[in-house]
Amino acid sequence: MQDPVEKTLEIFWAVMIFASIAWYFFLLFYVGVKGGWEIRSMGRHFEESLKDSPPNS
Repeated sequence: MQDPVEKTLEIFWAVMIFASIAWYFFLLFYVGVKGGWEIRSMGRHFEESLKDSPPNS
């Protein structure tokens, strides 16, 4: 049988590991969505600037 302190530490570290994995996936998703939105926005801005610029002779 385990000592109560050992069991508490085991639970603590299991929670820490799962929380860090969840945090990693949250950041991965968040940065991916924000980056995708930014790339799409830059593409639109680039297309608008091409339409507004005079043609090269």
